[in-house]
Amino acid sequence: MLHLLCGRRHVGKTTLADYLAAKTTRRLRFSPRNSLQAYPGDDYVTSGLSASAILQRPSWRSLTVVPDIHVDDAFEHTMRAFKAWYQTMEPALLETGESVSVFVDEARFGGVKDSESFDWVLRCTDRSTVHVILTMHRPKDVLPDIRAIVDYWYVLYIVHPRDLETLTDECGDAVATLAPKLKEREFIKYDVNAPPGVRAWTKRDDAATWAPTNHTARRVLPSNLLGDDVSSDVDDFELTDP
Repeated sequence: MLHLLCGRRHVGKTTLADYLAAKTTRRLRFSPRNSLQAYPGDDYVTSGLSASAILQRPSWRSLTVVPDIHVDDAFEHTMRAFKAWYQTMEPALLETGESVSVFVDEARFGGVKDSESFDWVLRCTDRSTVHVILTMHRPKDVLPDIRAIVDYWYVLYIVHPRDLETLTDECGDAVATLAPKLKEREFIKYDVNAPPGVRAWTKRDDAATWAPTNHTARRVLPSNLLGDDVSSDVDDFELTDP
């Protein structure tokens, strides 16, 4: 299942995306700008090769990749390793009902557009098992062929006229009209697969359920994150609701 989160800076999209990712049994996070919250017990690496080594372990649970250089290469190595892991583990995942998130923050870099392995992850994994979560500032930051297979849009504050035009094409006039009026950490969830006759969008202003007040982005070296005592404050919030 593909979730796209779009909005201007500092309105809550990374926090919301991280919250969604935390609802799955396993999570793989790729953070080019090292802005994700630290969780105790997680693995943190700075290269795709190190990520590949961890993803070869069937028992991995939570991995964050914070590339120090060569972002696109690190992304391709990571996605290639995840693809191989998934192909091996798919029968077990389907049998146990485990869910896996692949969260890519600031997904406008070249690797998202060019990686064949990531394209395979988007199109060939079981959509009820693998949740791909991408954040971006503008709807056009991801290619049209990725937007064409999205399941859910999460629209935060957007004001640029051209972005609103694209948003109209993707989510309709009502969502594009509301987007410039949203306050910080308000969002609209748009269900691309809503049946005819059912309103596809819902406005959410309940940030207290997904953005705990003690949440702060961490910009520290991965070696310092290990063992960091940070509470995630996650409640029983389903990935498909909001």
